[in-house]
Amino acid sequence: MVNAHLHTTGTGPYALRVRAAEAGRLRGGVWGTDPWVPRGLTDAVVLDAPPDDSENGRWLPLVRACASAWGAGAVGGGKSVWAECGG
Repeated sequence: MVNAHLHTTGTGPYALRVRAAEAGRLRGGVWGTDPWVPRGLTDAVVLDAPPDDSENGRWLPLVRACASAWGAGAVGGGKSVWAECGG
């Protein structure tokens, strides 16, 4: 959610949604007005660990380590980024 706030055009609007995807699975997603899709939302990109003192760069490696599915796409003049866990 912090990334949506930081990177959304003019600091808003943005939204967070968490819902059950199916039995035993949870899907969380963030929508914001910035259309740029972060590097690392495809398996083809190798993500380097951020430096220990970095305040940024931890979200996508955590998603890729913990989630069973993730993605992003253009939605409503911006983008939606989501991840699914469980099962």
